[in-house]
Amino acid sequence: MNLGRCFNEAMDVFQKNWLILIVAGVLYDLLSTVTILILMGPLTAGACLMTLKALEREDHRAELGDLFGAFDRFFPMVGLFFLGLIAILLGLVVLIVPGLFLMTIWMFPFYIAADTRTGV
Repeated sequence: MNLGRCFNEAMDVFQKNWLILIVAGVLYDLLSTVTILILMGPLTAGACLMTLKALEREDHRAELGDLFGAFDRFFPMVGLFFLGLIAILLGLVVLIVPGLFLMTIWMFPFYIAADTRTGV
């Protein structure tokens, strides 16, 4: 794994799509808040899907429609989100460090679920 190449590709995607990524972030926050976190799971998987597809495309262009690309797996993504949320909140209540540890290692299940189309 070439870390420099990964960083350069990520910066290339960001520079070409900064406006789309900001609009996607605002939509993500707005829809998650309005729906009382119900859509946060599918939107998180959609954001992961959007960035993964942008990295795969030859021109590194992101499409805003990919933000909603995980809604066909609505219930598994909602389940994945709330399962992680409950465990992280318990870790934060018990002691701050376990919650922070779980936040760190559980950043990636949405990428895996979005990329490989697996469930919880």
